[in-house]
Amino acid sequence: MTQSMLLAYLRYYQGRLGWIGLGGLLAVIAAVALWFLQLAPARMELEALQARVAANRVAIQTAEVSATTAALTDDERLLAFFNEFPAEEKMPQMLSELFRSAAESGLSLETGEYTLTVIPGSRLKQYRVTLPVKGPLVQILAFSSNFLKAVPSAALENASFKREKIDDAQIEAKLVIQFFVKAKP
Repeated sequence: MTQSMLLAYLRYYQGRLGWIGLGGLLAVIAAVALWFLQLAPARMELEALQARVAANRVAIQTAEVSATTAALTDDERLLAFFNEFPAEEKMPQMLSELFRSAAESGLSLETGEYTLTVIPGSRLKQYRVTLPVKGPLVQILAFSSNFLKAVPSAALENASFKREKIDDAQIEAKLVIQFFVKAKP
């Protein structure tokens, strides 16, 4: 585009828009240019700083935990580890959480097999719950994920899935969940 063509375009749009319209158009162009030149890099720098702050917070928390545990003896660390597990009396609340998580995921738990194992030489007891579950795979996975997040002392020991036909929406799953609780002294 030559200079004479640019002047011709400007005269044309100046005639259609008037001086005020042309000024407004130039203000919009200047604002977009300012955003690209100033604000976009500043936003990226802000996001990088926020990420550094989050990483520093994690590092501080880790250092605090390390400093606390470094001052402990091995026996005290072992005792602190076992104290992280819930008491055996909390088992009904954990089972309630199991059923609540299933209901939130749109599943119903009708039957289950419950066994208790005392771990010899340990301060823990292990409750093993075997649950047959039927439903869409997405709901079963959401249920197990939500439950394990809600009850950190539980573990998914085994999960098996079965589908009668390839196009069936319903899956038959068998979930084996372990609960670890502090044994009464």
